[in-house]
Amino acid sequence: MTLPANDDFVIAHLTDLHPDGGVAFSHSVALARDAGAQLVSLNAGDGVHTRPMPNTAALLKSWGNATDGVTHTALTHTCCDDPVNTLIDGLRPMEPELIVVGTHQWKGFSRAVRGSTSEAVAIQGLAPTLVLPIGEPGFVDEQTGEITLRKVLIPVGDDEESTAAINALTVLLDRFKLHDLDLYLLRVGGDKVPDELLAPEGPQWRWQVVERPGNPVDGIISACDELDCDLVVMASRGQDGFLDMLRGTQTQQVMRKVSRPLLAIPVK
Repeated sequence: MTLPANDDFVIAHLTDLHPDGGVAFSHSVALARDAGAQLVSLNAGDGVHTRPMPNTAALLKSWGNATDGVTHTALTHTCCDDPVNTLIDGLRPMEPELIVVGTHQWKGFSRAVRGSTSEAVAIQGLAPTLVLPIGEPGFVDEQTGEITLRKVLIPVGDDEESTAAINALTVLLDRFKLHDLDLYLLRVGGDKVPDELLAPEGPQWRWQVVERPGNPVDGIISACDELDCDLVVMASRGQDGFLDMLRGTQTQQVMRKVSRPLLAIPVK
């Protein structure tokens, strides 16, 4: 496996090579294009499926962009019986700044049987992980390649989580040249949002505070829908304890219900 140079800004696009994974690929290519990033598509090889890797040049051409506008490496990694462990093993030496993956929002028995690769990767905390619900449009126009991100919802927890999420988000937004944005800090129940969390500044970043009563997961989903947000950003410490293993972390629970992209930010 040939890895990008250590000084590259790397976006890792995880793919199972299935045709319905286009939303994750289009977001990966558009973000890599605007950030001048190295894009790596990573597949967990099983020695059986031989579908072709996604074609960056063809997608860029369809958008009217230069076909060499993104440096793209396609890698198939093999190591483990489990595809999740194979992907994680492939990601570790790559040290990406962003991971992008699509997810099927299976319910009930289907989720128990199939599991969720996206959830499993996101809670590992290797890098900020953008999870895109398959079947939803996301914030990249697949016909034109335009990034349409305008409204971002950031649920705030304790100070450490909130600071980690906001700092990582603003670094990425600046890298992707996304400056004309409404950024909503959401507190569901509990105390008010501390004023110091409004500190990060950027050209035309408009910070607003939103408060909702009740259950955190339901409050996040309803606020996202009411405000018509394009992205939810959540800090994640991974699974912690028996209840998290049983029902999933708060980030996982939102990931299973929200119809918008979710960016999981690891808290070290």
